[in-house]
Amino acid sequence: MREIYHWTEWFSELANKIAEGGEEFLIDRAKRIDWKADGTDPPLLDYGDKKIDPFSFFYSLAQHRSSVNRKLVYRSVEKVFNVKHQYSEEQYDSNDAFVFPTANPQNLLYYSNVQADPKLLWNLFRSAVRGLDSVDPKHFDDALELRGVRKAKLTQTLFLINSSQFLPCDDKTKTFVDLPPNDEFSWKSYREWLQKVHDIFPSCGPYEINFFAYLYSLWKQKNLPIGNKYFQVSTNAWGENGGDFWQDNDPELDFEPNNWVFTGGPCKRVEWEDYNESKGDARQYPLSAPRPGDVILVKTGQLQGRGIGIVYKNDYQDRLAEDSRIHVMWINKAVCDDLKPTRHYGKTVVRLPKQDIPSIAGVFL
Repeated sequence: MREIYHWTEWFSELANKIAEGGEEFLIDRAKRIDWKADGTDPPLLDYGDKKIDPFSFFYSLAQHRSSVNRKLVYRSVEKVFNVKHQYSEEQYDSNDAFVFPTANPQNLLYYSNVQADPKLLWNLFRSAVRGLDSVDPKHFDDALELRGVRKAKLTQTLFLINSSQFLPCDDKTKTFVDLPPNDEFSWKSYREWLQKVHDIFPSCGPYEINFFAYLYSLWKQKNLPIGNKYFQVSTNAWGENGGDFWQDNDPELDFEPNNWVFTGGPCKRVEWEDYNESKGDARQYPLSAPRPGDVILVKTGQLQGRGIGIVYKNDYQDRLAEDSRIHVMWINKAVCDDLKPTRHYGKTVVRLPKQDIPSIAGVFL
C-alpha cells in the first residue's frame, strides 16, 4: 500500500526543483504544461507573469487530481519538469494514489486582479520547502491577509509543498483537534495545533494523518464502525529467529514503510505449502477476520510495541496465501518497550477522547 503516498515524493521533487529554479523557471514551465485537453489556458496564466507564483501553481495543480484529467496534466508536468518520481499507469488509475486536498476551482489563485507582491509568497515557499523551523512567522501571517486566503487554503498548499512537515487545517483534520478560531489564527496557533495533532498520532507523518482523516470522514458517512475489534501481530513473521520485519530489514516486506502486516504461515508451526484450507485447523490464525476500521496492534516479542494501525483492506479475505497482506494506516508508530499483558489490550490501548475516534495519545497506553 506504499503507493498511496507516492504523491508526496512527486510533489516534494517538484517543489525542490521550483525552489532551485526560481521565478523565471516556474513562469516558463507553467506555460508549457498541457492544462486542458482543448488547449485553453487555466486561471493561473490569466493575470500576467508576475502572478504565476508557487502557491497558486501548486493549488492549481491539486485541482486537477480528479480521474477526468489528471493523467493529461500530471504526465505533462512530469515531462516539463523532468520529474523522476513518476506515476505508474496503475497509480494513475487508482484514486488512492491521489488523496490530497483539492482546491475550489473558483478560488485557486493567491493573486488574481489584486496588486501582486511575488516576493512574499516566494519567500514563504522557499522556507516551506526547507521545513517548519525555517518559516518566518511574519511571512505566514502576511500571507493569511491576502484576499481570498484563509487558514484552510494556506495550510493545504503548504501541505502540498512539504507533506512531511505541514498538515491541512481544514474540515477533515478538525475531527481530531478543534481548529483555532479564524480571528485568532496565526503561525503561533498553527504550530500549537500541529503539536496537538501529532500528540494523538505519535511518530506518524502529516501525510499519514491526512490520509486517515480522509478515510475516516468517508467511513463515518457509511456508518462503518471504527475500533470495533482488536487484533495483534508480530513483526517476527517467521518466528523469533526469522528476523524483525518492522523496518530496515527488507524494503519489499517490511511492515512500516509498506503499510501492511502479514504472517509467515496460516497456523502455528504450519507453512503455507503444507496447509489444506478445506480441512481447517484449530490452530489457524484469524487472518480473514480483520475488517476495515478494525485495530491492529504490532509487537516484537512479548513486550515491545512497534505500531498501531487501522485496517484499510484485507487480502486474506479473498485468499489465504503467502503474498496476501492486511493493509493498514498507521496511527501510532512510537516504540514502547514495556507492553501491558495481552489480556488488557481491549481496555487499555485505545481511548476515545472525542466522539468515537480511535485516538491513541502517547505510547501504547
